[in-house]
Amino acid sequence: MTAFIMVFLYMILTTAAGKAISRREDGSIQQFFVAKKGLGIGLTVALMFGEMVAGSSTVGNASSAFRFGLSSVWTNWGMVIGTLVFVFCTAKFYRRAGYVGVMSVPEAFAFRFDQKVRMVVLIIILFVYGIIFSQQPIAAAALLSSMLGVSPVLLSWIMGITFAYMALHGLRGLAGMNVVHALVMFLGMFLVGILAVWKAGGLEVMTAACPEHYFTVMYPDKATVAAQALGSAFSMILSSTVVNCCLGAQSLKVAKKGIAWSAFLVIPFALMPALIGIAGFVTMPGASAEGIIYTMAESIHPAFSGIVSMAVLAAILSTGPGLLLSLSATLTRDFYLLFWPEAGEEKQIWFSKITIVVIAVAFTGFGLTTSSILAQILGAFQIRSVAGVILILALGWKRISNQAAFWSMMIGGIIAGVWHFSGNPLGLQPFWAAVPISVLILVILTMREKEPVSKDYLKYEEKIRKISDKEI
Repeated sequence: MTAFIMVFLYMILTTAAGKAISRREDGSIQQFFVAKKGLGIGLTVALMFGEMVAGSSTVGNASSAFRFGLSSVWTNWGMVIGTLVFVFCTAKFYRRAGYVGVMSVPEAFAFRFDQKVRMVVLIIILFVYGIIFSQQPIAAAALLSSMLGVSPVLLSWIMGITFAYMALHGLRGLAGMNVVHALVMFLGMFLVGILAVWKAGGLEVMTAACPEHYFTVMYPDKATVAAQALGSAFSMILSSTVVNCCLGAQSLKVAKKGIAWSAFLVIPFALMPALIGIAGFVTMPGASAEGIIYTMAESIHPAFSGIVSMAVLAAILSTGPGLLLSLSATLTRDFYLLFWPEAGEEKQIWFSKITIVVIAVAFTGFGLTTSSILAQILGAFQIRSVAGVILILALGWKRISNQAAFWSMMIGGIIAGVWHFSGNPLGLQPFWAAVPISVLILVILTMREKEPVSKDYLKYEEKIRKISDKEI
């Protein structure tokens, strides 16, 4: 009963925070999707922190650390690298795109390339974000099932609908909810992480009790770790949340600061579930790896099991609704308007809210058919990273044409997806199977261009020439 009350009150608190902030919205489609340049540094940090610290990766981080050690942090540290690359390489590009009314990632790619590239990115976004979202209701249900004693299948459907309800508050409302989520995540995980290390006898005892590779970050090998880190990093270039923060911040300077601050906060945060997992290996090596984050907290004191559970729940709630909003924005801006270009803002908002509910139901059902949550997310990141690499190259190499970008993204994305769902043949991660081939295709097709600056890049330059840096 206590657990039920805790969860119920927490839902009420976070929803109230979202409602309080979303009341200030003017009802426009730009306000709903990208907060109409109304996000300050605090709300930007809260949104980004929620994107980078999903509940599934938090629990998965501890589970992986129990089995293999500190190398589990690369799920989050790769995102940190990616956000910093975003700030220095693509933030200005996205902000410029926002100046002309762009509200989705595929729409932004059309700003640099053309409609064919936009469609490839649309498919990648829907595919990848669908996979990532599908794991969020399942992760929440697994947690709440143990707390409330209710069927995890039923709870998965309930959480999917709950995420949809939260997403209906728009980007600014989600940012308000994430302020609460971020505080609960950070304080709860740090408290339990520190106490878990103390329970295990301290870092010196843990180091002596574990295999040597447990306290290295390059296990099982450099190629695997690099693929996971780079896959997570370059996938952030297409992260709808980081793009929304860039489009919705009060200025480009605010966007960069908020995104960078969230990255710096994630660096120490990612160590906490990893240390909990290793402490669990030291104190109870026979325990189940999947639930070690809760088992370890329970061993400290039953109260801490509730604290870590609320922190994990906060992580899940900070991620799932944002994914739904991003998927809805993509379908509205890059699919619905393609067939009904004259649709006004009221119809766009109506369509977006309908799709939020439909997507929540459809992908919750898909999530119930999958097994490894963390593996699905890591694979999804590496699929998304293909387009991120191509965009960065295309912003710097003026010779790249739309055709070269289209074929390299499409073939690379297909290879990454097939490789992931084939179970990583030859022990090779999707990133290494897809990105080198994608870049090779890009280079070959680009070198066939006779002019040092492609006609497509000249068109892009013409677009940005009309935008003053002061205005973004």
